[in-house]
Amino acid sequence: PNVLIPSSLLGGIRRGSAIPLQRQFWAAALFLDVSGFTHITEVASSRGHYGVELITGVLNRYFEIINKIIVPLGGEIVKYGGDSCLILFPVHNGKLPDMPRLCDTILKNVEDLDRSLLQDYGFPFRVHGAWNIGNVTLNVVGDIRRHLDYYLHSPMLLKLYNMADKAEAGQILGPDKPQISIPLPEKDSQPQSRSRSAKLFLPLDMVRKLRLEAHPAELRNATVLFIRISGKDSDNIPLDDFQSVYQRIQSTLINHLGMVNKIDFNEKGYLIIATFGIPFVYGNDTLRAITAGYRISQFSSKDTHIRIGITYSNLYSGIIGAKRRHEYGIIGNAVNIAARLMSFALPGEICLSQ
Repeated sequence: PNVLIPSSLLGGIRRGSAIPLQRQFWAAALFLDVSGFTHITEVASSRGHYGVELITGVLNRYFEIINKIIVPLGGEIVKYGGDSCLILFPVHNGKLPDMPRLCDTILKNVEDLDRSLLQDYGFPFRVHGAWNIGNVTLNVVGDIRRHLDYYLHSPMLLKLYNMADKAEAGQILGPDKPQISIPLPEKDSQPQSRSRSAKLFLPLDMVRKLRLEAHPAELRNATVLFIRISGKDSDNIPLDDFQSVYQRIQSTLINHLGMVNKIDFNEKGYLIIATFGIPFVYGNDTLRAITAGYRISQFSSKDTHIRIGITYSNLYSGIIGAKRRHEYGIIGNAVNIAARLMSFALPGEICLSQ
């Protein structure tokens, strides 16, 4: 199960660890995103292929290429986001890989993949992204009796995501003045190299699913909740405050037979993606999702704002990523639709699709 979490970040966390937990370390970060992903899925479907199934296979092939390039350089994919991924290279002994050279290697390998896919399936495959260097804060939250989760917070990462948004297809942007003098962090703040606690970060339903199937991959209808949490005057929320609201949201979702699929912090703020009907169908999934969403929306206060988007659609659920580092995730337009609906909601509101 260690391949399901970034062991370089979460090593050393045990059942007895104090939660919430926070660690800081220096790293080079690389964010990659597939260019024109929606167009790729449309082209694949129009050619008679079962779009999501085909695209998932293509993505896993791409992530395998990326993983083989970064691992020898001390890198690890720490977050998947459908067709995107965040890679970190923690500083060891003050050393980091040659990032411009690494990016050139990645782009050359993607060009080879592009030629192959264009010939076999008739659609192009290109990526864009950005890299940066700086301090990163790892935050671990959740109820350890249920499951833990983690997100990364850093002004450097926010700059990274903004740069990536400006990159064109086939382009990986870097900082104008990359950090040269890198301070060595304290020994106990260095990310650990091993973790025996992968199951602490996996929801119970996910553990059950992976025991039944080593590499699940299926298409099914499910309900997706896209939840955004923000502070009153700033997107930054103190860790203890986020832990408090996250535990309430986590408990509400699980009590209604839903599952937290992912939490994250990016340029959109603090995000939680939850599913009902994945990985197991319990009946009345949509009704329970809306009920849970309504109760979560009531957690909004004068200091914490919660916005929610909910939709129901066909999704791929299963293993996404490389063989030695992957996640159980979801891919489908429902995630984007739920995110768009959330953007229309005011604090304390839910926006639903028909």
